Amino acid sequence: EGGEGGAAASGSGEEESDDEEEQQRQQQQQDIEDETGTNLVNLRRTIYLTIMSSLDFEEAGHKLMKIQLAPGQEPEIPIMIIECCSQEKTFVRYYALLGARFCMLRREFQATFEDCFAKQYAIIHRLETNKLRNVAKLFAHLLSVDGISWGVLGCIRLTEEDTTSSSRIFIKYLFQELSEYMGLVKLNQRLAEPSLQQYFTGIFPADSMANMRFSINFFTSIGLGGITDRQRELYKQVRCGKGSAATLLSVRLLACLRADCAAVGPGVLRSGASVSRQQLLRPVFICVDGACCCWSQSPYVVDCSYAGPCLTRRFDVEFASFV
Repeated sequence: EGGEGGAAASGSGEEESDDEEEQQRQQQQQDIEDETGTNLVNLRRTIYLTIMSSLDFEEAGHKLMKIQLAPGQEPEIPIMIIECCSQEKTFVRYYALLGARFCMLRREFQATFEDCFAKQYAIIHRLETNKLRNVAKLFAHLLSVDGISWGVLGCIRLTEEDTTSSSRIFIKYLFQELSEYMGLVKLNQRLAEPSLQQYFTGIFPADSMANMRFSINFFTSIGLGGITDRQRELYKQVRCGKGSAATLLSVRLLACLRADCAAVGPGVLRSGASVSRQQLLRPVFICVDGACCCWSQSPYVVDCSYAGPCLTRRFDVEFASFV
């Protein structure tokens, strides 16, 4: 009997050790993390095959929503939609419809498309013309159906210094496609909405005459001069002397130091020009001994031949006339 009891105790001890080893093995398996990116590659392959094998965007959207996504993998679907669209030889509206569907399904997908817009524009100079055309038309469709916020346009600054040939081509296709989807009248109404003006100051700059001319000429050259009517009117007001520091966004006055200073810039004001001191409009800088001055986006004196210190005084003025 004693021998049987010892054998039973030994058997139970072996079972307990086996259970402990099994628990340790399971714990080790749970702690293993894939650092090779294999899971991500497999997920992207699954998304790609689903997109390419579907008959229409509704079927693709239904299948993609069934894919089990780990936390943090939601952005992979919008990223793959943009990537597949850019690889096509010509723009395929199927991807735009699919992207719009996901924008309306979840806020996470919409936010990812908005982030991708800024990222794509930042690296647009690396893309071939075919790819940037497809990407521009995709985002134009998303904007036209309000799939993404028009605030994404805030990353664009349409000036000669801030754009390249690639970015100008991207903007061209973007707005031409918007005009085709929405029509010029509706597009103008959207661009005139007061709540969105803060996002359009880069596309329709008003900080200098040169930038205003560049923007107007750009849209006119691509057949969309109609969306620059407000900017043309502002340009005429400045040219005719009706513009003011309050009218031109971010425009500040800078002055040369002395009468013999060779300051250069648009909208030169002579010493006898009509300048009236008005209510507080915005801080501007005028040199104490300035006999003539010019306005610019920069609050500092530029191209000044005078070697002395730049003594400035803060004034609040409104221009009554330009020469």
